Amino acid sequence: MGNSIFAAYGSFLRGETWSNGRRFHDISLPKTVNRTEYLFEKCMGKKVLHMGCLGHAGNFREHMRNETWLHGIISKASELCVGIDINSSVYDIVQQEFGTQNIQLLDLSKPVEDKDIGHLRQIQWDLILCPEVLEHITNHQQFLQNLRRLASSRTILIITGPNAFRFTNFINALRGFEALNTDHKYWFTFFTLCRLLTDSGWKPSRLIYYNGAIQRYWLRMLCKLATQMSRTFSDGLIIEASCLE
Repeated sequence: MGNSIFAAYGSFLRGETWSNGRRFHDISLPKTVNRTEYLFEKCMGKKVLHMGCLGHAGNFREHMRNETWLHGIISKASELCVGIDINSSVYDIVQQEFGTQNIQLLDLSKPVEDKDIGHLRQIQWDLILCPEVLEHITNHQQFLQNLRRLASSRTILIITGPNAFRFTNFINALRGFEALNTDHKYWFTFFTLCRLLTDSGWKPSRLIYYNGAIQRYWLRMLCKLATQMSRTFSDGLIIEASCLE
C-alpha cells in the first residue's frame, strides 16, 4: 500500500529504534476528506463493527432528526453493521423511540471474557470502526487489544480522532483559550496514535486527514489556507490498520 506508515516508521513504532528528536514527516494520502463521506464509502457492502455508535445524549435526537447520525448512515451502506457502546440512556432512546436493534451494550475498555464476545467473534468483520472514540477513554491498550481479539487477518481497523495540530488550536492559543469537547481526555498526533496502535497489536498502514465544518468565515478561510500549505493542520486524523503479526 502506498505511503505505508509501517513501511516508513515500523522500527520506531515497534520501539526497536529510539530517537529523542526524530522528524516524522507527513506521509498521508494527498487529499483531505470529509469524514462521514469517507466512512460511508469504506463501509459500502462490508460487514462492519462500529464502536462508540451512540454518541452523546445531548445531541442524539438532533442527529436523528437531521439524518446525520453516523451509525444510521453507515448501516445503510453496509451489508451488516453492528454497533457497540456503553451509553445505556441513549441505548434506551434508540430502541424505544426509533426501534433500532443493531446495537449492543458492551464495555471493551475493560477486560472481557470469551463468553462476552463469542457471538461477535463468529462474524468475519471486514471493518472495525472507531470514529472519535479513543479521545474519550483512558484504558486505550485494553480497548485496542479487545478489538484485536474480534479481528481476523483481513479485518481493517479505522480510527478517527481530533488532530492535536489542527490549525484552530494554534489560533485559539494565540487568543488565550482552549476549545474542545469537555469529555475529551487526550489529543493525538499521527505518530503517537500509530505508536499506541502498534503497542496494542495493530499495524498502521495509511494516514488520511479530514476537515470539519467551521462557522466563522474568517477562521474557515485561515484554516483553508493553512491546510493548503500543510495537511498536518487539518482538523482530524484517520488511521487505517490491520492485525500485527
